[in-house]
Amino acid sequence: MAATLKLNDTKDMLSIIRSDGTVSDTMSTADVESTILSLGLARADMVPNIPTDWPSGQKATTFRNPLWAVETNQLADDILLHLRHETFGWLHFALGKTEVARLAVPLAKFALEPRANDSEPGSDRAKALKKTAASIFPFDREKARPS
Repeated sequence: MAATLKLNDTKDMLSIIRSDGTVSDTMSTADVESTILSLGLARADMVPNIPTDWPSGQKATTFRNPLWAVETNQLADDILLHLRHETFGWLHFALGKTEVARLAVPLAKFALEPRANDSEPGSDRAKALKKTAASIFPFDREKARPS
């Protein structure tokens, strides 16, 4: 299936061009999104299956600091996590309390652990970390320690 994809000048239509140069199809943004979803659903049923565990150290295409949103789904007692993927658009995940806790621990540890450039207590990053920690864990650690 050798084909070339080409956007029009206004970037709202995609042409699929055969190897002989003829256009086989033209798709709108909505058509492309629908096709991507259909391909994803088909892939979910194909073999080999998508691995259930991520192999540590495997190379991946990453997108730094994606837009995200969180909201609660009170009917299901879940958190809805929405991540904006630059290629696939908004992806949506429902996480139960156990999964939220499993995710929160490594994220908080990473966010709050000191870095080499945090050695000075008055540094901007150290101040930001202290403020973040206080908002996540709103209690006085000194008072909470047993005497």
